[in-house]
Amino acid sequence: MSNEENKEEVTERNASALRTGNMSVFLYILLLFSAAMLLMCLSSLIHQRNNTEALGELQSSVSVMREVQNLQEKIIDLQEARQTLQNQLKEARAEQEEASGRADAEHRRAEALRRLYLIQMQYQAGLYRACEASIEAFEAEGLSDSLPTESPGNGVISPLDCYRQLQEAVPARIAEASATPPVTENT
Repeated sequence: MSNEENKEEVTERNASALRTGNMSVFLYILLLFSAAMLLMCLSSLIHQRNNTEALGELQSSVSVMREVQNLQEKIIDLQEARQTLQNQLKEARAEQEEASGRADAEHRRAEALRRLYLIQMQYQAGLYRACEASIEAFEAEGLSDSLPTESPGNGVISPLDCYRQLQEAVPARIAEASATPPVTENT
């Protein structure tokens, strides 16, 4: 039995070695599988971290773009408001110039009427030479263009017609005064 015992022993050793070898292979595979799982988990964590960072950057980019868009809309609104204000300013300046022109015209008209009144008073007082000088100054300043052409009514002639009558009458009165000898009193 020694052969049989030897064979059994060898078989048992082989089986034991085989179990030990299988166990080593199994442990080796288990170790490799665990390392692979660990690497996959690590890779997943790194990938998730990168995605989170990218998502954060993307969100900040989106918020920056929203801010830029809001600023652009504000700029457009401000430009429209600026254009509106510029148009209003142009209109106001035009109205101011028009009002200033009307005021100047009214001032000139008032001055022309005041001077016409002075000429009438000189004429009524018989100061024909002074009246002639006033008419010349009136013409030199171009005030005759500022006299109203419409009649105030009630049979009264217009200031322009009155001025023209005075223009014609004053030289005639001066000529009359020159043609008549001065009256002297005999005592």
